[in-house]
Amino acid sequence: MSGYSAYGLGIDSSLELPELVKTETRPDVVIQLGPVDFSKRPQDADGSDWVWATRDRACFFIEGMGRFQVDNGERITVDLEKGIEEGQMRIYLLGPVLSLLLHQRGYLLLHSSCIALPEGAVAFVARKGTGKSTVATAFVKRGFPIVADDLIAVDVSGQTPIVHPGFPQIKLLPDAMEGLGEDPTSAPLLNSLGPKRGRRAEKFSDCALPLRRVYALMEGGQRQAVETLGGHAAFRVLCDHSYVMPLLRTTGSIAHHFEQTASLVNQKLVRRLLRRREHSALHELVNLVQDDVQGEKQ
Repeated sequence: MSGYSAYGLGIDSSLELPELVKTETRPDVVIQLGPVDFSKRPQDADGSDWVWATRDRACFFIEGMGRFQVDNGERITVDLEKGIEEGQMRIYLLGPVLSLLLHQRGYLLLHSSCIALPEGAVAFVARKGTGKSTVATAFVKRGFPIVADDLIAVDVSGQTPIVHPGFPQIKLLPDAMEGLGEDPTSAPLLNSLGPKRGRRAEKFSDCALPLRRVYALMEGGQRQAVETLGGHAAFRVLCDHSYVMPLLRTTGSIAHHFEQTASLVNQKLVRRLLRRREHSALHELVNLVQDDVQGEKQ
């Protein structure tokens, strides 16, 4: 077993997970190889032909790859088909499957890229392929650490929402890397089924941070601006970018999720961020976000 950390958890894994940070921290989670019978769902389980869940157990099935079982926020069992590419498996394991475990542990999960400013964590949400990882990388190139890419875990149990760090990898398309002045071949392909590459971030925030902003990225034409959002619009943004929205009913957590979401809305953390698509405009966008976050403290 190898020791890793991610999302504030110590992880012991019988599978190599090079994307994660190695550690000797006492394990909170075990990832192991073993049999998973997707067909044996409990009577109180609900779901679809690819995932089912109860409050304490979830099973995730991917045709041609295998099955994953998540128990009590503490254990992930991986049952792979023969000959499966490890990189392809880890995309699912460290994304949808790990999100099930974090959901079981009570975190609010957002499909987001997140960076660390001196004031705290700043998250970017957007539709798939519209630039949240590109924007986060622009901050990394300015010397700010990455907190997580694609999936962030927010603890809203206290007065201040806290973001737990994921791992120091950013997923980028080749044209985004070129636009940021990087050679796409300098980062490995995530898997053989798609063009995205896994870029290791130079700086990574390995400690929990207060969440200061959630920016919804929007096309702004030739404008770049920060706009405030009313309560209903902010609530809709967070729900639209919830990582586990389809599973809320099956896990009996709709009310809890809406309470978590409302907590962020009530603290007025959500903004709309209008941006130009040109990579040359990213420098200005970084300054705009910094000014907005710093203005809160003035």
